[in-house]
Amino acid sequence: MLCNDYLADNSITYMLGDRDWKSLVNKVIDEKYERLKENIEDDDKITVDECTRCLRRAYYDRKEPSRPTNRLKMKSILSNAIKFSIRKEYEVDGLTLIGYADAIIDDVLLCIIPVTQIPKEPFPEDILYINSNLYIFNVENGVLIYSDGGGNTIEFSLVRDKRLFNETIRRARILSTLLREGKVPIIEPSDACIECQYQERCYLRKWKYNESLLKIFKFTERD
Repeated sequence: MLCNDYLADNSITYMLGDRDWKSLVNKVIDEKYERLKENIEDDDKITVDECTRCLRRAYYDRKEPSRPTNRLKMKSILSNAIKFSIRKEYEVDGLTLIGYADAIIDDVLLCIIPVTQIPKEPFPEDILYINSNLYIFNVENGVLIYSDGGGNTIEFSLVRDKRLFNETIRRARILSTLLREGKVPIIEPSDACIECQYQERCYLRKWKYNESLLKIFKFTERD
């Protein structure tokens, strides 16, 4: 268990003199995490990250935010520590798409994605993400770079694709409409659901089994 997780989530409060170190750690993590967030209240302004990832999570982040665990906050802080994001707005069909690039070098746009394990091929949502930024920044070629905590990397080169960008615009329009109407997007299952702070709103955490089946298979109810 990470030290910050123990201090932040353990019920024991450590005192040194008159200071509550648990509260101080929580305060520092909260302040650093808040700096990463771009609070957008205009439903017609959608970030590329919002519309290329889980729309349901993007909706909850805006309309019904839930406090993530300190582990997720620290993961976001560390993930963004290597980023040098450039921001740009793109107007389309009455919407404003907000894109980001970690760097643009020799007319090539770079997007760096921190991972725990280097993948063999790029993830679909990351392809959609970098492709959208290629159009927003009017750059033809991009490089998607996955980097783990051990300094290992893998790079994938991409050429922008109009059909994929149209899919981003479609998803942005859907999210914008649902935000205005106050309707929650459908569930989009992925590996990201495992650590999502909104998991309990999407999936049942408590299962009911027939009593006879419990005895036969020696199951116990999950918390």
